[in-house]
Amino acid sequence: MGTTKSSIRRTCCAAAAAAVLLSPEVSRADEGGVSFWLPGQYASLAATPQVPGWAMGAVYYHSNVSASGNVAAARQITVGRIPPTVNVNLNLSLSGQADLVVLSPTYTFASPVLGGKVGMIVSPKAIKDDAKGLATRESSGKVLNAVAENLPWMVGGSADLAGSDRTRLKFDGAGDFQGGSYGGRNLHFGVREHGMAAALNGMAVSKIRAFGGTFFNFSDYMRPSIRLAALMELPTIYVFTHDSIGLGEDGPTHQPIEQLASLRAMPGLMLIRPADANEVVEAWKVIMQLQHEPAAIVLSRQAVPTFDRSKYGAAAGVAKGAYILAGRAEGKPEVILMATGTEVWLCVSAYEQLKTEGIKARVVSMPSWNLFEHQSEDYKAQVLPPDVKARVAVEQASTFGWSQYVGPTGAVIGMRRFGASAPIKDLQKKFGFTTENVVAAARKAIGK
Repeated sequence: MGTTKSSIRRTCCAAAAAAVLLSPEVSRADEGGVSFWLPGQYASLAATPQVPGWAMGAVYYHSNVSASGNVAAARQITVGRIPPTVNVNLNLSLSGQADLVVLSPTYTFASPVLGGKVGMIVSPKAIKDDAKGLATRESSGKVLNAVAENLPWMVGGSADLAGSDRTRLKFDGAGDFQGGSYGGRNLHFGVREHGMAAALNGMAVSKIRAFGGTFFNFSDYMRPSIRLAALMELPTIYVFTHDSIGLGEDGPTHQPIEQLASLRAMPGLMLIRPADANEVVEAWKVIMQLQHEPAAIVLSRQAVPTFDRSKYGAAAGVAKGAYILAGRAEGKPEVILMATGTEVWLCVSAYEQLKTEGIKARVVSMPSWNLFEHQSEDYKAQVLPPDVKARVAVEQASTFGWSQYVGPTGAVIGMRRFGASAPIKDLQKKFGFTTENVVAAARKAIGK
């Protein structure tokens, strides 16, 4: 299963993407460090005291790694417990080839790829903006394949919906796990979401990085096992697609309404609903660094524009749960427009129209309430200034929970009933998910 350097550096969505890879064992964040290991033979060597802040720990590299630079020469080394404030470069080499590796958001290493079997491959280049864009399930499928190809202990599948939720691993050698052939990476769970979720937890206990996919509405069948994963602090990954009324003609039996609010209420579950392809990449970066929390990535069936990140805020803000996507340059806003997922582009469209009217608006993308609530009060106040009371939230789901962000005088454009079976444009117009309606709500919020 050797992986060539060129295949490791492939692109996502016709542009360079990021694939974040971690070993099965990483120490808890509150222990102040990262433990990183590979299957196989291990040896350890204390890091030299030349690097400030280093202490004995456990970051293991494979036996054919030769170390240089600030680390004593050795075939295998142990480095660890680097304080989050320390930013260090390790100059490791393998046959003269090294790729950029990021072990956490706070420190950076340069490390060999080891045949694509270890490390994190990160490209700083954003996915190119595209007005037509693509469904977030599509970009997620590409990133998932990029991650799994380089992480041999990442295994998963779908509840008979791999073609729709884009969870099938398609790279050479992925194969199917089945009778007489147990080396495959794709599991076929059949139409049994609850059984799939339980099996994923069992694999996670065994240190396999397990993922499973289905339509978001069917997450209800999985809820007992999702809750157990949160209780057991298992890094199980759930890929949920068809995330809203945006799936159209499939109708209310398949259109999730209350699921977002329900899973947001579950302690210990990391839920992320990205707005475009670049947010998808950043969401997977967050997910692959979780070692004691299950994660749910919630994705669209329909295409959404890929934002021009030279014009709008960097997608790296996903790591903070919410960030200013548009309107930072205007200073203090008159009105804040906030949304998750596919509705973010509606807020951006409304922002552009309001700007032509001389109204200072701000767009805040909020892919993860959980992450946002873990930020400092200062950061939260920078994104959502407390003295700006005119606020509009937009989400094609239950309005439950948004009051904590819009306040008593804000407005929420959301779902207060089940969906309907109709073309997506008809549904969006019927339920108020249009640029015109968002603009009208913004004007009303500021009294214009």
